[in-house]
Amino acid sequence: MPRIIPFVVPPEWDGARVDHFLAARLRRASRTRIHRLIVDGDITLNERHPKAHTRVHTGSRIAVHVEPLAEPDAPMSFGVLYEDASLLVVDKPALLPMHAGGRFKTRTLVHALVARFPGEPLQIAHRLDRETSGCVVVARGVDSARVLKRAFARRLVEKTYTAIVRAKPPWSVGERITIDIPIARDKDVTGPDSPFGGKMVAARDEMASRKAVTHVTLVAAGRSAGLVTCRPVTGRQHQIRAHLALIGFPVAGDKIYGGGASDGLARHALHAARIAFPHPVTGARVEVASALPADLQDYWNRALDS
Repeated sequence: MPRIIPFVVPPEWDGARVDHFLAARLRRASRTRIHRLIVDGDITLNERHPKAHTRVHTGSRIAVHVEPLAEPDAPMSFGVLYEDASLLVVDKPALLPMHAGGRFKTRTLVHALVARFPGEPLQIAHRLDRETSGCVVVARGVDSARVLKRAFARRLVEKTYTAIVRAKPPWSVGERITIDIPIARDKDVTGPDSPFGGKMVAARDEMASRKAVTHVTLVAAGRSAGLVTCRPVTGRQHQIRAHLALIGFPVAGDKIYGGGASDGLARHALHAARIAFPHPVTGARVEVASALPADLQDYWNRALDS
């Protein structure tokens, strides 16, 4: 069955073309795709099929009918970086989602864990974006899950990410800067149930903003790129990617925050390189690292040579 994404036209869009209105709402859908949806009859305006140039008016009701697509392929193998009776730290590959959602049903880290550790009561303690690779903490059992999730909520977990940014930062190698910019979801980008995803932006006064702080250190610089480490103090969705873009250094390959450029990468250049946390049973510090994956290392080598 098609999925229906509803919109109601606000006063500021009165008199606009329907394709222009949808282009503003469905930012991750190209104009070509929007026109294809209109031509194929998958968009209705007040229960009628519009043309691309049909005008909308305040209160007009638009429905976008999206057919479910086949589940994409995703890598299902992963490394184990740390293991004991209470927890695992796994090395999530890029392009593998954590949980089912959107077009992904079974090709997820959850399903990969079940296949590798059948019968175990595993719970993932936090999250990474689908395109982000690296360290993921997995609890073995309900008690460990409760303690680990509490540690994340109380900011007792230290997370370090490695990112390659698309411009050369002006800081000295080893210099650390702090990005302190509240961010919020831009609800104007898409409808709340849209498959085209959302975007975090610098919060405006009327938005429900949340404090977001990221420490960024320059590790190395090429002529047109930089290798940085990022330590998020808070844990907002897309925080590192949004923060780096807001100061003018978007993550390479970031299709949402990097202006849509792929930079020759299949994913954005962000890697969860290190994580440290108190053990859920002993309280001792556990610190685990993941090496920069080959695709990002190769990209960085090319950036240095260019």
